[in-house]
Amino acid sequence: NVGGVSGGVLFLDSASADHGTFIFEGDNIANNVYFGNLQVGGFCTMANATFTIGGGTASDAFGANASIGGMATCADAVFTINGGTADGATGGSLNLQSGTTSFPSCANATFIVNGGSNGGGGGTIYFLDSGGPPPDGGKARIELFGSGSLDLSQLPKPLVTGSVEGDGIVFLGGTNLKVGSRNVDTVFSGLLQDGGF
Repeated sequence: NVGGVSGGVLFLDSASADHGTFIFEGDNIANNVYFGNLQVGGFCTMANATFTIGGGTASDAFGANASIGGMATCADAVFTINGGTADGATGGSLNLQSGTTSFPSCANATFIVNGGSNGGGGGTIYFLDSGGPPPDGGKARIELFGSGSLDLSQLPKPLVTGSVEGDGIVFLGGTNLKVGSRNVDTVFSGLLQDGGF
């Protein structure tokens, strides 16, 4: 993102990110709008891929963003969403977005969401619904730490997923979160609360 040019990767149709390693850095310039981003749609697959979504690294800088929609499937991918590392910097974010007739699948993915440091905000996973079926939580393992958060406040229907653990934050809004489809023992000692987005 040097010189005001965003870096990004776009997967569409039936493209494959299988077994790839992708790092998207947050911005290092205050109030800039240029940062790393990932967009995945169509019937893309991300089996066993590794994604790192960074937070902003300067005061009031923006974190990187990833959006997964269509009928894309995360399979056994690992996503690490990091918080901002400077005062006022936002954390990285991952949006799982359903359409009116399509919904991405988390499958057996692992989502690790870390809090911010030095006054930066935490990373966030958003589950979003545009009027169709909700995103498929599959058997995903969601790990939330510090100010890292999971935001379900825009879902009109419950999210069912594998497990939630850590000491982060879950924003429920008016929906419910059901866990256990992964059939593993985990401990969550964070906050469950209304609000979000």
